[in-house]
Amino acid sequence: MLHRNAARKVITHQARIHAPLSKVFPLLCPVREYEWIDGWSCDLVYSESGFAEKGAIFTTEFRPEGASIWTITRHEPFKAVEFVVVFPGSHVMSIEISLTAIESGETKLDWTCIYTSLVEPNEFIASVDQESFNERQEFFDRALNYYCRTGQILRR
Repeated sequence: MLHRNAARKVITHQARIHAPLSKVFPLLCPVREYEWIDGWSCDLVYSESGFAEKGAIFTTEFRPEGASIWTITRHEPFKAVEFVVVFPGSHVMSIEISLTAIESGETKLDWTCIYTSLVEPNEFIASVDQESFNERQEFFDRALNYYCRTGQILRR
C-alpha cells in the first residue's frame, strides 16, 4: 500500500449577504447559479429533484482549473451545503459553506475550502493563497448581493 500525505491547503472566507437566509440558501444550487453568476455553466448529471440535494452530481468547466466533477455531500436547508470537487489529474477540493441568519435580516456565509493534490508537484496547489482566494470570492459575494438586491446578474 502506498501512503503519502499529499500537499493540502485550507482557505477560509466569510461573506455578508444583504438578504435573508430564506432567499440566499436556495441560490447555492448548480441550477439556480445560472440566475446570478455571470458565465456559469454546468451539466447536471444526477439530481432526483432537479436542484441541489445531497448526492446530486454535476460537471463544469467554469473554474480556471478546468473540467471538474462536483458531488453535493451535505445539503442541510438553511444551514449548510458541502461539495467535493474532483479536478482529474490535479486536485480535489472540498467546499463547506455554513449559513447563519443575522439579526439585521442578512446572512453570513462561512466558507472553508480544502485543496488536496492528486499529483506531485502540483503548481495549482502551490499557487493557492488566502489573498487570491479572497479576491475570487469577493466577486461572488458582490454578485450574490447584487442579484438579491436587483434580481439581475452582475456582469464581470
